[in-house]
Amino acid sequence: MNQPENTSPEKKAIILFLKRPIAGKVKTRLAQTTGAEKALRIYESLVHLTIDAASRSGADVFAFMHEAGPTGFLFPARFKVKVQQGANLGERMAHAFQEVFALGYEQLIIIGSDCPQMSPEVLKEAFRYLTAAPVVIGPAADGGYYLLGMRGYVPGIFGLKQWSHSGVFAETQQILQQKRMGYALLPELSDLDTEADYRRLKRYLSDLREVSEKKAGQ
Repeated sequence: MNQPENTSPEKKAIILFLKRPIAGKVKTRLAQTTGAEKALRIYESLVHLTIDAASRSGADVFAFMHEAGPTGFLFPARFKVKVQQGANLGERMAHAFQEVFALGYEQLIIIGSDCPQMSPEVLKEAFRYLTAAPVVIGPAADGGYYLLGMRGYVPGIFGLKQWSHSGVFAETQQILQQKRMGYALLPELSDLDTEADYRRLKRYLSDLREVSEKKAGQ
């Protein structure tokens, strides 16, 4: 499939959803078999990888923390830190999109920190698709999605009754189809939620650790 050229001067940003790095509070499914401390280290590696990808995407970045207080991460100076608002994930994502669109942005993408295959190229490709499609989705292998982007807010897109299940991507597609709204799809990637996921995907994190170790030794 030919990819659309990104020739649009539209103002674009990435919304990054994060939690503070606290053992026992992050990667809880993973922690059931690895222990809370190892799950925390894996979470921190995922966040660092995601921050690096977002910072090299060419877009502005808004880090929305799950709660107020110290973030626990050292963000690039140009990142803007905000707090998520809403009773569930859908409400929190809807509020974040509406808040950032109100600042004058025209293309927005939201990502979490579960996808170790996240890269600047994935984010740039998503923005390229948004020059032609009103919505772009990156489906995850577990039935959710690792990325969702919009060119203008789509009311009801986060109106799912439940989240964190294998039908999230399919239900989101149904919402868009009911609205007769077109959308573009990115390649399917994998989230890291379990120890089996970690064993299969840890090579993406080891690459980051090697880079970090080289920088620390310089």
